[in-house]
Amino acid sequence: MKLLSNTVQRRVNMFLSLFQTASGSWHTPSILTAVGWLLGSVVSGIIIITQLAAQRAERTKTFAQEQQRLEELKDARAKINELEKKTKLTPLNKRIITYLNEIDSHVLSALRSGTTKFEIELESHQLPDLKRLYAEDSTHKYISSLKVTEAYLRLSGSYTQIQLELMPTLLQ
Repeated sequence: MKLLSNTVQRRVNMFLSLFQTASGSWHTPSILTAVGWLLGSVVSGIIIITQLAAQRAERTKTFAQEQQRLEELKDARAKINELEKKTKLTPLNKRIITYLNEIDSHVLSALRSGTTKFEIELESHQLPDLKRLYAEDSTHKYISSLKVTEAYLRLSGSYTQIQLELMPTLLQ
């Protein structure tokens, strides 16, 4: 049984003749050149495929990180929106009362007793919240004046002394 057709056999013989001398013996430099080319091509192909796979893995990792950051950003924005809604829904006087209770619980009981002027020591990080409340439109109904009198450092942190005049309407 013949394995190859005559046409295929002729083509195989013609290909193999590329590696033979005119006398029909094998031409070693041609064979080594072809084998070197094949091995070089295979090694280059492996290197290229390996690099492509590594780059794909890096792109996939980067994409996953970007997606995670986007989700974290969406979550943060949702929390900010939720806090803004809660803050805006709470009446200003209630927010001022909450703030004052956090810094000095005696202020409101003194206001109920008729005292309206206070000197209060704040930790410096507490002052921006008070300024933010004081900057709102209807604050004048509840706080008639706010004055920063002194700022100083202690071993336990930085502090700010303020003078605060409250209106009795804050308690209503």
